[in-house]
Amino acid sequence: MVAVDENDLLIIVVCKNPNKVFSNCIRSLRKFYNSKILVVDSDSDKNLEVYKDILEKYKNLEIDMVQNKNWEYGAYKYGFEKYPNYKMYLCLQESIILKRKIKLKEKNIYLIPHISGWRAYRVGQTIGFNLIKETKLFDYYQKRYRTRFMVCAHNSFIVDNKTISELFNTLTFPPSNKLEEMAYERIFGLFFEEYSGNISSIKDGKCIMATNRKSKDIIDIKWWIKKIHQNKA
Repeated sequence: MVAVDENDLLIIVVCKNPNKVFSNCIRSLRKFYNSKILVVDSDSDKNLEVYKDILEKYKNLEIDMVQNKNWEYGAYKYGFEKYPNYKMYLCLQESIILKRKIKLKEKNIYLIPHISGWRAYRVGQTIGFNLIKETKLFDYYQKRYRTRFMVCAHNSFIVDNKTISELFNTLTFPPSNKLEEMAYERIFGLFFEEYSGNISSIKDGKCIMATNRKSKDIIDIKWWIKKIHQNKA
């Protein structure tokens, strides 16, 4: 598979009320990539001076104050629609800290794995059903919703252009609150399962990312999955 040049990668970071955690995220990204970074703001009402500091410190970085209210889904869709011609898209919560550079290749999907399905979030099952029932993914959902299917943890992933285009063509009902945002970890996971067509291709990899929800705590993600797939015709 072909390696992806940094100029062909768009990094989309969703953020609300930027703080030290967000600054650490951007610093880790810029440590490993010179690619364009697009920060999509989710209607912040405080700490806006952090954005000013980031813009002064880093080049090839854009912050769009679009009052996004659809969580990660809304930010990633906005970024893709604004910049639809990149080969790959690295889509992150601002809580994610890179530990080393990920060598990206086209036709690969990169996820933070968690295999649980609805077991860890049973209240979200009805919420997820309502978000997916009128989409092209519903038939697959009916086959898998009682099983331990893959969760796209932290709603963060790296995909190629064709995959992200198909994702938003398939998942057409965005989350509008925190409970729906949590359900989307499962919905994204189901999409990537069905789209790849071969769940057995998942292999555990080394930990290369961490989450930093509190500035003083860094909790290692146990595994990072690289899921190889062939794009469907």
